[in-house]
Amino acid sequence: MNQKLSIIIPHYNRPHYLRTLLLSIPHLEEIQVIVVDDKSTEYQQEYECLKKEFSDRNIEFYDNDEIKSAGTCRNIGLRHATGDWLLFADSDDYFMPGIYEAGSRYFNTEYDIVFYPPTSIEIETGQASDRHVGTAKKVQDYCESPDWKNTLELRYKYQSPCSKLIRREMVEENEIRFEEIRVSNDVMFSMKCGYAAEQITADRHVIYCITMNKGSLTNQMSEEIYDIKTAVFFRRFTFLKERLSEEEMKYMEINGRIKVFQVLQNGYGMKKAFQLLKQYRRYGVRFWDWDLIPKIFHYIRVIFEQILNRRRDRKYIVK
Repeated sequence: MNQKLSIIIPHYNRPHYLRTLLLSIPHLEEIQVIVVDDKSTEYQQEYECLKKEFSDRNIEFYDNDEIKSAGTCRNIGLRHATGDWLLFADSDDYFMPGIYEAGSRYFNTEYDIVFYPPTSIEIETGQASDRHVGTAKKVQDYCESPDWKNTLELRYKYQSPCSKLIRREMVEENEIRFEEIRVSNDVMFSMKCGYAAEQITADRHVIYCITMNKGSLTNQMSEEIYDIKTAVFFRRFTFLKERLSEEEMKYMEINGRIKVFQVLQNGYGMKKAFQLLKQYRRYGVRFWDWDLIPKIFHYIRVIFEQILNRRRDRKYIVK
C-alpha cells in the first residue's frame, strides 16, 4: 500500500518522552514512522524495551552512525521516507488529536506546505507555556489575511520544521537537506522549503504540542553554540538577500543589533563584538541607520523581553 505520510523523529536520551510521542500517532497503514537515534548514552535498556513495545506498528528504528546531530538523523529519515508527505517531530514533543484528519484533507491538493499553529506545555507542571505563541500567531495572521507580508512570515520566519505538512516530492526535487550541525540544523531547511514551495496554505487546526522540560534548551548559553548560530544567521541572511526584493528584505528586518547585545550579555568580550561588526559590513547586514531612532523603544522592549525570557527559561537550560 502506498504510504501517504512519513513522520521523522530524531531521538536522544528521551525514551520516556518518545513513548508519549509514538502513542500520539495514529496506528494506520498509511503512516510510516521513522525514529533515528542520535547516539544515545542513557536509558538504552528502556529504549530497547520501547522498540519491542512498538514492534507491531509501522515504526522503523535506525541508528545514526554518522555526524552526531539532529540534522543528520533527519537526513537519515529522509533517505528512508516513502510517504507522499512529511511531518517532523522532536522526540520530547507530541501530536494532538486529529492529526491525520487535519493532514489528509490536503493529500490530494496542489499545496507544497501546509502550516499549522502549535501549542506548548511545561511538562513538569502541566501548565500551558508561551513557547508557541509567536509561531502560532504567524499561522493565525495568514489565515485571516494571506497577503505578501504574512506570506513572508510563514515562508521565512517559521523556522522550525515541526507542525508543517511538507510535500516530499518538493524536498527531493530541490535536494533540500538539514545541516548536520549541533544546533539550528533546521533553519536553512525551512528557508529552502519556504522558497521552493510554489503553493502554501495554513490551517487553524492545532496538531503539535511543544514541551518545555529540563534540557530543552541544551547548550544555548555556550560560546561555541553562539558561534554556530551566528554562522547560520549569515547563511540565512545571504540566502534571502539573493532571492528577495529590496522591499521584502526591508520588511524581514534582519539586522545584527540583538546578536551584538547577546555577545555583551553573555560576556564574550568587546573583541568578539567588533569582529561581529566587521562581518556585518562584509555581508551587508544592517546594524545602524537612522530608522533606529523612531524604533528605539521597540528594540529596548525586545532586549528587555530577551532578558526576562532568559531568566524564565533558566531551569530548562543545560550548559
